[in-house]
Amino acid sequence: MALKYDPNAYETWRQNFEMRQSMAWFAGCGWYFVWGDIFGVNGATLGCVLCCALMGLWKFKPALRRLKMTLRLAGSPVPFIDFEELKRIMNDPVHKKDMWLGRGFPWGQTQAQRCSDLLKRNWNKTYREALGGLYLWRFFVKHKWLCLFRPFQAMHVYRETEKRIAEQLGQPWIHGMGDGETDLFQPVGHTEGHTLIVGATGSGKTRCFDLLISQAILRNETVFIIDPKGDKDLQDKARRACEMLGRGDKFLSFHPAHPEDSIRINPLANWTRPSEIADRISALIPSADGSDPFKNFAFGALNAICNGLCSVYRNPTLKNLKHYLAGTGSGAVAGLVVDALNAYLRRAKPDRIKELQAYIANQKSNDRESMATALVAYYQANGPTDADMDDLVSMFTHNREHFGKMITSLLPILSMLTSGTLGNMLSPPDSIEEKQKNTWRDTYDLIAWNHVVYIGLDSLSNPMVGSYIGALFLSDLACVAGARYNFLEKDKPEQEETNTLAKIPLIGRMFKHQETKNKQVINVFVDEASEVVNPPLAQLLNKGRGAGFKLFVATQTIPDFVHRLGSEDAALQLLGNMNNRIYLRCIDGKTQKYIAESLPKTKVVSIQRTQGLSTAVHDPVPRGGSLGERMAEEEVPLFSAEMLGMLPNLEFLASLSGGYLIKGRYPLILTDKSEYQK
Repeated sequence: MALKYDPNAYETWRQNFEMRQSMAWFAGCGWYFVWGDIFGVNGATLGCVLCCALMGLWKFKPALRRLKMTLRLAGSPVPFIDFEELKRIMNDPVHKKDMWLGRGFPWGQTQAQRCSDLLKRNWNKTYREALGGLYLWRFFVKHKWLCLFRPFQAMHVYRETEKRIAEQLGQPWIHGMGDGETDLFQPVGHTEGHTLIVGATGSGKTRCFDLLISQAILRNETVFIIDPKGDKDLQDKARRACEMLGRGDKFLSFHPAHPEDSIRINPLANWTRPSEIADRISALIPSADGSDPFKNFAFGALNAICNGLCSVYRNPTLKNLKHYLAGTGSGAVAGLVVDALNAYLRRAKPDRIKELQAYIANQKSNDRESMATALVAYYQANGPTDADMDDLVSMFTHNREHFGKMITSLLPILSMLTSGTLGNMLSPPDSIEEKQKNTWRDTYDLIAWNHVVYIGLDSLSNPMVGSYIGALFLSDLACVAGARYNFLEKDKPEQEETNTLAKIPLIGRMFKHQETKNKQVINVFVDEASEVVNPPLAQLLNKGRGAGFKLFVATQTIPDFVHRLGSEDAALQLLGNMNNRIYLRCIDGKTQKYIAESLPKTKVVSIQRTQGLSTAVHDPVPRGGSLGERMAEEEVPLFSAEMLGMLPNLEFLASLSGGYLIKGRYPLILTDKSEYQK
């Protein structure tokens, strides 16, 4: 089927001939009006005036539409919004269950066609023409008195303004492809599929977080903000959002560089089996693959110590784990072996407690090392055997020199997390008196009390430690999500804590909050996610929806995930769990390619013109010619990869769940309207 030729559709950026025609008709109207005023009005003159006026109005409408479309190429000033305006938008009855994404328009085949047409022309010239006319008018409106009374100074100011505009990052004409802006909304329920935010440094990821976090606070939801670089502006915006929205007492912050202003959080507080703690910490050891013998040995040692601590009703912490691992060679773990075996044997054989007491009393030495050796011999001789106790005994009797070599990768990690003030912020003391001096938190308590928590990792100062802290927090959140998924969704009565190794506080507390926490939503914002990505993050993305978790993951490039996870397949598996994508300016080629390939294709129409001359072999004089014009379709991405690197700051392309594609701009959130002039 032949394509219908429509110059308005396929020659978008041609000259505005309609405006010329309209002005000519209006000039004719004026001419006949003056003619009639000089020589007298008659029927013919009035008819000519009326005819010219009607023709001018008929041509003026498409001319004005084309003029507005050209002027939109100049872009618009950065939008500002305060919390009162945000409240008004969120409280709109029509959009009360929606999330506001700024202002923009749907992106479809029409916009792709316009971009294709502009890129085939001298788009820089077209854009400059629109920029000059629009900003000249805006400049006059803003500085009208300066223009009227000091024209030379106004000219100097305008040139400086034009220079500053020209130095801005990105191409504002991309946002001019639409037919105007409207408020963009997404149903809050659709964000349960998690959201990926990709953008280069300075493109607006933090401002995107500002908007989304403020709305989560306004909806009275729990918020965790994991920020590796420790952006103070992001922290202040979250705090001010809580204060402005009436939740100032709910804001808490953690930052290793500011212990005096930080809360104390135990990242090992929540677990259902002691092996989970061993898995979290051993996962911090860098490894080329999962079969690393050093990593597996570290897991076994940590698991043995955790089981030993649980058998004597002591909570594993980073400090006591490091204490027993580092002191294994010097016999420090002997005390744990004595306490654990003594408690286990008393529980396993209550009828032989007196025999055990007599055996202990007959030992000639009170040295803990000797006592541990004796109890190990008694346990091995009399039983009954237990798998957890066997692991602890095996660790105690292991060759000390070989044991020290096998945990050389683990000890530096524990030393980093337990040294100085950081150790006091992450590891609660064993004594109740010391605990009472400071309030200790954990992720479940923070969720139960519906807090807004900012977690700065200070990765700029110490990237390795920051990465470890972030991974531990995400692991703890994954554990809470798993417990919520397993227990909160089921209609079970409150149960007693009956674990043979330890009374696990997590499950019992969750049953107590069963009725009130079923509908609670937990938002987790992870900035620079490649710094803290780990298997628990993938589990949260994969299964956190059922537990009420919604993740917003921001990164600069897709290769960051590939480098961190060690393979492209693992990175794609992680990215595949996020249904919503928000793309800001991306300059990395692989990231652009990944985004472009994830978008649907469309067809654009181009007009191809040909001309030729025909001559004879022995006669160079042209004897004939041809002039042709034809239309052709070509398949292109709905949004080209190259244009992703041309987006200005705060502008984005969003691919929302269900294949809905939008182009929008984020506003800057200010505390009050007095900041608009700054």
